[in-house]
Amino acid sequence: MMKFKRTDPEIAQAVLQKLENHKWYLTQEVVPFALFGSRLSDKEKQDIAAKLHATEKPDSFRRGKPMFPQVTAKTTLADLVGPESHLLLDNPWH
Repeated sequence: MMKFKRTDPEIAQAVLQKLENHKWYLTQEVVPFALFGSRLSDKEKQDIAAKLHATEKPDSFRRGKPMFPQVTAKTTLADLVGPESHLLLDNPWH
């Protein structure tokens, strides 16, 4: 959409505004779900897994609304992995 702004800035801005409503898909808590999908390459999944492995698990998880990331044209899903990404894999019953 950033490139499309040159062609039709009004439509591009409307689309970008709508995408702002869906940033929760890109939060630290949700990004690890991408590991189970079929749309990413093995390399992208490896990058996410490596970043998750290198990120320390917090002692406790944040409660409340998720923090929405700043996304640029160069942002990858692996860039969005953070401490809260361990929530998906945490077992609170042990």
